[in-house]
Amino acid sequence: MIEKDEAEAIAARARDGRAAAEMLDNKVVKNKLWFYITRYVRERDPAIFGAHLAYQVKLEKDGRLFAAGPVTDADGNHEFGLVVVRAESAADARAIADGDPMHSSGLRTYTLHQWSLNEGHIGIGIDLHDGKITFR
Repeated sequence: MIEKDEAEAIAARARDGRAAAEMLDNKVVKNKLWFYITRYVRERDPAIFGAHLAYQVKLEKDGRLFAAGPVTDADGNHEFGLVVVRAESAADARAIADGDPMHSSGLRTYTLHQWSLNEGHIGIGIDLHDGKITFR
C-alpha cells in the first residue's frame, strides 16, 4: 500500500508533469512556423531576383524570416527554394509569401505548409578573441 505522503508526492509530480506538458504545448503552439516551397514558372529575371533578396533581408530584420535558401539535388542542380517564416496564421504566412517579388511578378509559384518545430538544435558560437562566428 502507498503511504499518504508518497501518494501526495506522486500526485504533485503528476500535476507538475501536466503543467510542464501544457507549458511545452503552449511554447510549441506559439512557435508555429510556416514554410513555402517556391518554384520557377518563368525565365529568371535578375532585377526581380534583387528585389526578392531585398524582401528577404527585410523579413529577416523584422524577425519574420526563420530561414531561406535554395534546395538542390545530390548533384547540385537547383530544384526549388525553401522559405521558413514566423506567422500568426495561414493568412499571415500567405501575405508574406505573396509579398515576395518572385511571386507577385508571377516568376515563381509556391505551396504553403505549416510546420511545428519540436526537435533539433541550433548552436551559435562566438570566439571573442577574433570575433569569429560559427553556426551549426
